[in-house]
Amino acid sequence: MLQTANVFSEDEGQLMVENPMVSRMMGADASDELAKLVLDEFSFKIRAAAESSKEGLSARDIEGLIDDFMQKGRDKTLVNFQQKFEEILREHERDIWDRTRTRPFERVLIQRFCHLFPSEGELDKGNGLISRRLIPGFLKTMEQMVGFEQCERFRRDTEDLITRLKKDDEDHFRWYDIYDIRTANGLVDEALATAALTFDAFEKRITWLLFSVNAQLVTAEYYAFEGETVNSWKLDRPGLIAMLDALYAPLAKQAKKAAGRTEIERRYGMRAAAAIGHLLMRIEAEMKKSA
Repeated sequence: MLQTANVFSEDEGQLMVENPMVSRMMGADASDELAKLVLDEFSFKIRAAAESSKEGLSARDIEGLIDDFMQKGRDKTLVNFQQKFEEILREHERDIWDRTRTRPFERVLIQRFCHLFPSEGELDKGNGLISRRLIPGFLKTMEQMVGFEQCERFRRDTEDLITRLKKDDEDHFRWYDIYDIRTANGLVDEALATAALTFDAFEKRITWLLFSVNAQLVTAEYYAFEGETVNSWKLDRPGLIAMLDALYAPLAKQAKKAAGRTEIERRYGMRAAAAIGHLLMRIEAEMKKSA
């Protein structure tokens, strides 16, 4: 039988997504990389001029090269700057996903709604996409709804599953394979079944989720590539409902058939099954209003 977490302490658990590369990317190392980019371009221009000059370069020659570089090379330098910043931001995102490999349960959970994340510049289009800034806050609220001990069990079970898969066929193991594994998704569904029990007061839970997630948004600069509006972005009700719709989609599909509903009752208990059914109806109604 599933149990609901009764205590929502602020310090319960830890955020699953960290920002380990911030100092390197946004601090001194990033500045060094960008400065080196400019110096490399200019030094290449100086070397090329020196090699083509039979008499060597005078101070006036060098001054002329500087002026020429500032005028003609400006656009190219700005493009290179932009490309470098985008590369740094993408490296940061890859590092976040790589670090979540130590948290495969969270990886499978987030995969359910990752199609809602914007690609470069898409957040500005106002098409209902959600920013990656919400990931830490979302994981924290999930842990509070499900319970720390329960989440720890789901994590251990998913990690054990990964260990077995890698042991069986390490040469061909890919992290994306876990998204299609029934056992891993079953653990996510069990967590969501527990979370459904906390939606008995639907409006209060929605209000709490919006407040909690938005209070823990990651600094916008880490995801500047999403669009200019990332700075002011907040999770709104339609975005949250879209997330819930994606998270509970497998259970919703299962609940459409009598045999599926029976299996949900058998697996999670009648109380949780009723809570899931009620939540699915509320999500469906909210999605229709947003359409």
